[in-house]
Amino acid sequence: MIVPAERATGSLDLRIKALAVLKLHSRRMRKPKSGYGKVKVGTHPKDVLIRAAQASLVAIFVVWATFTVNVAGASDHSKAKTCFDRGQKHLAQHDYRAAVADYTDAIRNDPRYTDAYIRRGVAYAKMNDVEHAMKDFTKSIQVQPSYYGYFMRGATEVHGGHDTKGILDISQAIKLRPGNELYYIDRGQAYHLSGNNPMALKDLNHALVLKPRNWLVYLELGMLYADIKQDKAALSDLDQAISLNPNDGYAYVRRGMILDDQGMYAQAIRDFTQAIHLHYNHSHVYYFLGWSQIHLNLNSDAIEDFTTEIQRWPNDPGGFYGRGHAESSVNQNKAALADFNRAIILSPKSKDAYFERGRVNLRLKKDLNATSDFTHAIGLDRTSPDYYFGRALAYTHLGTLNSAVRDYGIAIRLNPKNEPAYNNRAILFAKMKRYDRAISDMYTANRLSHGKRSALRLGNVGWYQYKAGRLGEAVKTDVAALALDPTQTGIRFNLALVYAVQGSWQESEPQLKLAMAQAGPTAIVGAVKGFYDTIKSHPTAALRRGLALLQTRKPHGAKATAPTQPIH
Repeated sequence: MIVPAERATGSLDLRIKALAVLKLHSRRMRKPKSGYGKVKVGTHPKDVLIRAAQASLVAIFVVWATFTVNVAGASDHSKAKTCFDRGQKHLAQHDYRAAVADYTDAIRNDPRYTDAYIRRGVAYAKMNDVEHAMKDFTKSIQVQPSYYGYFMRGATEVHGGHDTKGILDISQAIKLRPGNELYYIDRGQAYHLSGNNPMALKDLNHALVLKPRNWLVYLELGMLYADIKQDKAALSDLDQAISLNPNDGYAYVRRGMILDDQGMYAQAIRDFTQAIHLHYNHSHVYYFLGWSQIHLNLNSDAIEDFTTEIQRWPNDPGGFYGRGHAESSVNQNKAALADFNRAIILSPKSKDAYFERGRVNLRLKKDLNATSDFTHAIGLDRTSPDYYFGRALAYTHLGTLNSAVRDYGIAIRLNPKNEPAYNNRAILFAKMKRYDRAISDMYTANRLSHGKRSALRLGNVGWYQYKAGRLGEAVKTDVAALALDPTQTGIRFNLALVYAVQGSWQESEPQLKLAMAQAGPTAIVGAVKGFYDTIKSHPTAALRRGLALLQTRKPHGAKATAPTQPIH
């Protein structure tokens, strides 16, 4: 999705006071890291980084130009000059239709009035009538070739995506006027657009030789280096551009984008804010500012920024998508759902909008809708493990465990280090009494995790080993888990239970007493239930003694829980 982002590139020629060339710049729908519940999911790939045309001729204006051509055999040049001057005034006043009429009168009086063709082409370009602009620039060259005619036609060709033709025309302008650094800048831009970065660098560096302190050259170099991911060089050149011209808002926007990508969010916010302070109104500066705010968890500020973006670009899905993400982060789920709905209407193939809407539907317990959203996202991109992970969660909530297991398997295949997918699939295998698979997956999740989570997952492995009847292994695993984190009372209760099942009250009692000293009422009730249920199948004396000891601490009317709480 592309929305124009304008900026003035300065004067085209030393004898022309003002010429502005609008550019279409890249824009992104980006997302920070996101998570499901307690488990953080891996970084999403950035959505499409589109650059359909980085240079475009949308706003060209010439004020009191002194450029003239020799007019041979003019039928009535004095009348033509009067009409031409009137057209110049209308062009300066932005009355482009009147300017076209005046230049047409000038051409009627003098069909070889080259500058009138060029200026009429400029007026047409201001009205986005590229077809008539091209005809006028071509006619001016046919009547009398000039560097300005070639340049204007070349710039228009680049705008239309015809980079090769544009480069040829701008090259001809350079031959006719080789000392103008701005022509090298524009040809460098065209080379950049065509993917010929070595030639782009050559032209831009030559422009620096012609005029070493031209801030435009540093700006273009900064954009080029940013596009080829040489961020250090890009920042250096953009710093220089801002130093030479601190009033150019677009340079701040570009530098802010690089700083944001590098994780320097506070600095990025300062740059975007400065661009706004400079009244730079033609870029998606509020969009980028909103994402930097989200990275710093300044979601309320981000919602305001995206709201401003939406007001300025109401048909751009990016603003709705960004605001939905910020609203989702502060649990404004209904508002987020409405914004993601709008983003999808405006951009039906936005895979990440479907994904984020699916996450919101999960929170709202609309599991069927969530399944549909994740399925849409998968249909648009089958390479994202996060989309399959999300659908697996929805299937789990719906009780379709086999489908959930299948999707977790795909997520793991796409990302073999997908720790939460291994964890959640292990829990499902345990529910399905496929304990060997549950143990294998939980061991893998444990290997991929660190700190307290390792102890918890190791404790889960111990529980699955116990349920599989592998009591000796369960004891060793629980002991190892408690060595990592002695405060895990659930694991200690499980270890006491396994010892009791083995008939060893001597081993069970100290673990049980220590767990009871650490545990709260709910955990005590869970342990009571665990011992009580186990006695039915393993009526050992140690289990009975353990149950009796636990019941001395059981609070009246407390709600029981399972002995262990699997990680979700």
